[in-house]
Amino acid sequence: MTSVLAQQLKAISVGRPDKLKKGKASLLYDPQEAADVDVETIYNLALGGFDELCELDGRFQAFSKTLFGRAGLDVNRDLEGKETNDKFDASIKSFLRLLTGNFLLPCAFRALEYLVRRYKIHEYNAEAFLCAVLPYHSTNEFVRVVQIIQVSKLPMWEFLAGVRETGAAPPRSLLVARCMHYAPFLQHVCSYAQTASRESKACKTTTSFYTVLLIELVAAVPKVTDALVAQILPFVLTGLSKKASVEFQAGSFMIAGQLMSRVVLDEKVLADVLTALTKGVHLSLQGHALQLLLVAARTQRMAEMPKLAGAHIMQWADLPGALTELAGLADLSGLLRPL
Repeated sequence: MTSVLAQQLKAISVGRPDKLKKGKASLLYDPQEAADVDVETIYNLALGGFDELCELDGRFQAFSKTLFGRAGLDVNRDLEGKETNDKFDASIKSFLRLLTGNFLLPCAFRALEYLVRRYKIHEYNAEAFLCAVLPYHSTNEFVRVVQIIQVSKLPMWEFLAGVRETGAAPPRSLLVARCMHYAPFLQHVCSYAQTASRESKACKTTTSFYTVLLIELVAAVPKVTDALVAQILPFVLTGLSKKASVEFQAGSFMIAGQLMSRVVLDEKVLADVLTALTKGVHLSLQGHALQLLLVAARTQRMAEMPKLAGAHIMQWADLPGALTELAGLADLSGLLRPL
């Protein structure tokens, strides 16, 4: 069922974006209506939303003074120096990454409304804002964010100009095509996804979305080049590490498997992937890790298992059980030979 907030945002989004010139940027109000709402009112509204976010996730408390303290009411980013604005940028980016999992909630929009009005995140932090909400690209809420950002002035995001004008949400195929044909966008997406996924209790929405996006990209490109592998690899290696969540690790298995099915990887790259895979695998995913190793044995030039990878495998707690289970599903000779 469509939420009340989504219905309201859809109604607002049908207005022309150029109306912003006559009013104030807003996620909750028509630009002309927003011009009549003072910052104190928006701040009090935001505090209620912020308190709800803190109840949902205690990590939001870290922003109670940096972004949502009363001192922020006097902030004018246009007049602040570089050092101060850099501090704001770091805090805002961290807040936005944390907010992703709750973006569709009304309380999130109330908090964001204040950040738009007081900290001008739609101008100073537009790219971080868009990356944080990109997993919701098919929603009216995402469209509303795009419509308050001058995407035509952002080379990496100008492809969303049509969304800003029409109010139509972009399909994921458009995002895949952008990654395919504009390398800086892919690099930015991979960098953002890696940073967000490294954080403690990384947002499942973020890691899942960017994992699916990269899987579809690898499947869609006519040829998997060394340059593409180099851009995707850091995100994959982060997902294969022991610190990654089970969900993120499983997604990284899928990206790695997709890469191996499309291209013969450089020897060192393959060794790095297999070493990370075997060292950090969660116990519940050892069977899936063996399946990926079998894919590597069948598709890559692998006369023998990389030494470190082999040593890590021998330390797996449930190696015999995992091998027995996999043996009932596939011929393991291709895997056992390199071992």
